[in-house]
Amino acid sequence: MNWNCPECHAKTEIPKQVPLNFCPMCGAEVRQKPRFGFKSIFTFLMLFYVPFAFFCIFAVLLWFLTPRNQSDTTKEISMKKVDADYVLSLPNYVTLVLKHIPPGSFIMGSPLDELGRDIDEKQHSVTIADEFWMGQYEVTFAQFYGVMGKKKPQGEDDNIPVQITRQEAKFFIRRLNEILAKKSELPDNYSFALPKENQWEYACRAGTTSALYNGKNLTVKNECDFDPNLDEVAWYTGNNDEIIWYNITELESHINGYVPSPITKIRPVGLKKPNNWGLYDMLGNVPEMCEDRYKAYPGGYVCDDLSNDKTDMDYYHFVIRGVGRRRTANTCRSAYRGSSPHFWLNGLRIVLSKTEEKK
Repeated sequence: MNWNCPECHAKTEIPKQVPLNFCPMCGAEVRQKPRFGFKSIFTFLMLFYVPFAFFCIFAVLLWFLTPRNQSDTTKEISMKKVDADYVLSLPNYVTLVLKHIPPGSFIMGSPLDELGRDIDEKQHSVTIADEFWMGQYEVTFAQFYGVMGKKKPQGEDDNIPVQITRQEAKFFIRRLNEILAKKSELPDNYSFALPKENQWEYACRAGTTSALYNGKNLTVKNECDFDPNLDEVAWYTGNNDEIIWYNITELESHINGYVPSPITKIRPVGLKKPNNWGLYDMLGNVPEMCEDRYKAYPGGYVCDDLSNDKTDMDYYHFVIRGVGRRRTANTCRSAYRGSSPHFWLNGLRIVLSKTEEKK
């Protein structure tokens, strides 16, 4: 290898493998240029290409994890009145029908001799002063994800009712109100909401005074048995025996002699008979959220101490109605009251009702 001294400019020829620290002619100290070998290539890659690769991976993950802009679906959401009802048009040709519920009065609660009655169902008179509209069915997967502008999970039937937390339900309702308010399609002084408990029972009964909204009462004392009257209108343990899995938490305590409750299949909406106002599945299938916190009726009692005097949100128990497919016949009555904390998964049925003035 020919080498030139930077001091005396002497030229010499030396083998490649011999390191040269001093000029053989003038003795000047020289610094050898590093050879560009494997170690140099590795260092270069570590300093430049590896950080660049991590940056690209991070950018791709960020793109996938960032929620997509939901405003793209707002143009496809609209509402119009058809006869006495309202029809919501949603993306992917999905509709949500709201049935008209006229104002009126009724006796809320159950008589003392009603089969399956609970202590928190004290009868009292209620007047519904304003008309409102209630969802013909429980909100389904297709309806929920259509409004939210998100892709529906794979494998889920469009007509299966969703089960979500209270916060998710509130966000769904708020989004509907915002979209339709901007389009000026909401009736004056009306907005979407969860039904109040008295609205729910009034709409469920649809003028009936019996335990069931088909004008009939329960016939079975063993609450898990099949009841032909209830079978007409609801899915419950007596007719919904397709078990998917068992509650894992309860299954772990099975060793202590506790029998775990089965998780049975959620059924598509609209397979049973509707009530007199055209509402389906008001009893059974999935429990439905109400606006109210669970508390005693005037002069009545509650079934459990649910710590409603506490301010911590985790102690709140809100009313659920209609119970669900896992429950027994006695809970599938128009007057039955259930309760749930805000983080449990429940179904919902929306109402279009008069907006209350904020105090």
